[in-house]
Amino acid sequence: MLYIWETRKIEDIMKDSLIKQLGKASGESRFARYSTARECLIVNVLPEIARKQPNLTDHGPVHVKEVLDNACELLGNEISKLNGMELYCLLLSILFHDVGNIVDRKKHEAEVSPIYDFVFPRQAGHQDVEEKQLVLDICAAHCGKAVDGTNDTLQYVRERSKLERCEIRPALLAPILRFADELAEGEYRTSSYMISHHEYASNSVTFHQYANCSKIDIDRQNGRIILSYHICLKPPPDMDFGELDMAGSVENPNDGRNIQISDLDHFLQFIYDRIEKLNQERQYTKHYCTLLQPFTRTTVTIDFLCGHYQLPIDLQQVEIRDLVVPGDPHKTLIEYNAAYEPRRVLEMLEKAIREIKSHE
Repeated sequence: MLYIWETRKIEDIMKDSLIKQLGKASGESRFARYSTARECLIVNVLPEIARKQPNLTDHGPVHVKEVLDNACELLGNEISKLNGMELYCLLLSILFHDVGNIVDRKKHEAEVSPIYDFVFPRQAGHQDVEEKQLVLDICAAHCGKAVDGTNDTLQYVRERSKLERCEIRPALLAPILRFADELAEGEYRTSSYMISHHEYASNSVTFHQYANCSKIDIDRQNGRIILSYHICLKPPPDMDFGELDMAGSVENPNDGRNIQISDLDHFLQFIYDRIEKLNQERQYTKHYCTLLQPFTRTTVTIDFLCGHYQLPIDLQQVEIRDLVVPGDPHKTLIEYNAAYEPRRVLEMLEKAIREIKSHE
């Protein structure tokens, strides 16, 4: 499958850093090795994940691009604190982190090795085994279980290694990949056509609807991750919103892109669970990576559309901060703002819809 790759900003930074650290010839050679891996994966592996796992959200070349861009935004100017070879290991790991899905979705983080060997086959018995182990370790820590059976995968990543006599800090790199991957969410990961025509398996539809309505912004300058959700509701059958509107085709009441009000309770709870997971990843990864410590809060905004109308309900932005008062229990999103309780949201939406209907 043809995919035209546009060089990412972080790739240019890596190339310049490699040349600065290794010299022109060696730096360009190392970058060429990275480029060879990228092209091989883009052509032979990443596009095929969708064929093997048709109900997953996107894990192909566009997802890799998003993770690369996220890593760049997460690091900001602090990217200069990583040397060229560290950036090389980070970006190479980003290329490989999801390739195991082509083997099996379960424990895909542990299926990188055979794909690495396909991209970099042994030649005359030679292989850069240290580079391979670094990539496997960093990729293995981006999700799944640790060797002790817990979710604390980052604790087992080595603190130090060397490639070409250059210091590598894999324990600093693995959290960056993990958080950049967690933040790679949005409508690009799904297909509006496939959702609207109910082509995804029933047990995966919610994941695609979530991707379709979510937007994530990395605001390093202000130390926050901004989560925005734009939920399109299916218009009630007794309301006329015109032939075609921003929520989809009203003439097709079965359009899966629009959430039925009767399903909103479940969908909101799914969103809240994802928000809690993302916020935990923010706190978790910055514990292991000083470069991520500026991110001290997550903000959440949810708005609703129905037909041509944005429904005006009193659902203020929630800010989840790192402040913990001793003795206080862990707070859920609803505890930060009780208005987010699904039943209260439904009441506000129904009131807003009635007001719209009364003005028809």
